[in-house]
Amino acid sequence: MNLDYSVDSIKHLDYTMETEFTNKGKLRNPQGNFAKYQPIIMIGFSGYIAEVIMKHTHNARLEIDDAAQYWYLDFKVVAENGWIVKPGQRITKRAYYGKQAELYTYTVAAINYFRQPAAGMTQPFALEEVLVKKKPWWKFGK
Repeated sequence: MNLDYSVDSIKHLDYTMETEFTNKGKLRNPQGNFAKYQPIIMIGFSGYIAEVIMKHTHNARLEIDDAAQYWYLDFKVVAENGWIVKPGQRITKRAYYGKQAELYTYTVAAINYFRQPAAGMTQPFALEEVLVKKKPWWKFGK
């Protein structure tokens, strides 16, 4: 597995989540190593996603409320334009909802939103800027 902080490397996290979880967040192998270290792995995944987003955007920063009980789920990546994402919460959604909460799509969308001007969406949402294959937005799922 090549985790090089590229956007495409997020696909490795999706693959791992797909192989380790069934629908509704049930572990496929409750006695396996992933299950044994699940909290640490999932915190690592959310931190990795945060780092990928910050590396591919301008002046994004990490905000952690040390006093928050669930800081590892509620930490934020804040864009220069003021928009936020919470990768820790997305990891739990990916485990529970499966492919429909894909981490790769989430990361691409976050990077794209973070690149928008602070005044709002004055430019069209263009996934092709980050995706390798250029597709019209309405054919994203094909």
